[in-house]
Amino acid sequence: MKYKILIIDDENQFSGLLSFRLTKTIDCEVLTADNGEEGLKAAQMTHPHLIILDLLMPVMDGFVFLEKMADDITLKKIPVIVLTASTSPTSRDKLTKYLNVAEIFFKPVKPEVLIKRVNQLMASV
Repeated sequence: MKYKILIIDDENQFSGLLSFRLTKTIDCEVLTADNGEEGLKAAQMTHPHLIILDLLMPVMDGFVFLEKMADDITLKKIPVIVLTASTSPTSRDKLTKYLNVAEIFFKPVKPEVLIKRVNQLMASV
C-alpha cells in the first residue's frame, strides 16, 4: 500500500528535504502545506495516513490546526508527529491533550530518526 504523508511546515527547504528522504525510503506519496490553514484543507481533501506538523507557523499555527483536527470526525484519528523549536514545558503540556499526537520531535531533528518513527507508525496503519 502506498501511504500518504502530509507535511505542514513553513520552512520549505526542510519540507522539501524531508519529502525527498521519505519518498526514497518509504513507499509513500508526500504532500506539503506552508501553514495550518493550507494543511487543514489538504488533510480534508486527501485524508493522509500521517501528518508531520510544525507548531510555529504563520496564518494558522500547529495548536489551532490540532484543535480543528480534533473537531473533524474524519481527521481526528490520523496520527500526528509534531515538530517544534519550542522546548517550553507549556507547549509540551498543551500537546498532551491531543490523543492523536504520536510523537514530539524538537528541531533540529535528524531525518533518519524521524523516518524511523514514520516507519513504525506506518506499520501500525
